[in-house]
Amino acid sequence: MSLPVRIQAALIHFLASVVLVCVLAAVILGVWFPDDYVRVARGWQLLLLIFAVDAVCGPLLTAVVFNPAKPRAELAKDLGVVIVLQLAALGYGVHATHQARPVYTVFEADRFRVITAAEIDDAGLPTAPPALRTLPLDGPRQIGVRVPQPADPDFTKSLDLTMAGLEVSFRPSLWRPYEEQRAVAIQRSRPLVELMRRRPEAADALQRAVDRSGLPADALNYLPAQTRRHNEDWVALMRRDDGRVVGFAHRAARQRGMG
Repeated sequence: MSLPVRIQAALIHFLASVVLVCVLAAVILGVWFPDDYVRVARGWQLLLLIFAVDAVCGPLLTAVVFNPAKPRAELAKDLGVVIVLQLAALGYGVHATHQARPVYTVFEADRFRVITAAEIDDAGLPTAPPALRTLPLDGPRQIGVRVPQPADPDFTKSLDLTMAGLEVSFRPSLWRPYEEQRAVAIQRSRPLVELMRRRPEAADALQRAVDRSGLPADALNYLPAQTRRHNEDWVALMRRDDGRVVGFAHRAARQRGMG
C-alpha cells in the first residue's frame, strides 16, 4: 500500500532537512562547541532546537499544505512560503547558536571561566590586546585575565562592575595571553587523582572526562570551571605539564574551594 502523496512529499522534505541539519551539526559540534564544550555551554539544547525547527516543523507544514489537486502555481507558492519560513527560522537558530558559542576559556585567578560571544560587548574589543580583538570562529581559545588589585586606581570601579555581574573575564581590556599566566594556573591547580579519591560519588563522571581527554588521570590537574549559568557544577581538566584545558567534568566541585 503506497503512502498518500502529501506524506511522500513530507518525507522527502524531512530527508532533505535531516541532511541539512547533519551538515550544520558537523560545524556546531566540530568547530563552535568541540568536545566537552557542547555540554558546558549547552550546545546540545541549541542543536536540538535547530533539529526541531528544521527537520520537524518544516516537513509537517509540507504535509499540511501539499495537495496535488491544487493548481501548480498555488502549490508552488504554498511550498515556497513553507521553505521561506523554515529557512528564516533556521537562520535565526544558527545565528543564536553562533552567538552562544564559547569563544574563550579564561583563567581567572583560581578558576577557569567559559565565556560566550553573546556575553562580550563588541564595543570593548578594541581595548583588548591586539591578538584578542576579534572573537575566534574556529573554536574556543584559552586566555588569561588581569584581576584588578586594591592598589589599582580603577579598583573601586572594577569592584562595582563585578558586583553588577560583569566579571573580569567579560572585560576585553583585562584579557591577557594565557602564556603570561600559565605558570600561575598550573601552580594553583591540584592533581585530579586527589579529587577522584576525595569525591568517590563523582569518580565515574571524572573518569569519563579523563577517557575523553585521551590522557591518564595522573597526567591531569584540575581547577573549578564556571559559566554564567553554572557556578560550581564543573571542573576543568588541564594538562599538568603545560596547563592546557583538555576537558570538563560535571558535578565534581560541589563543596567549598576546589573540592
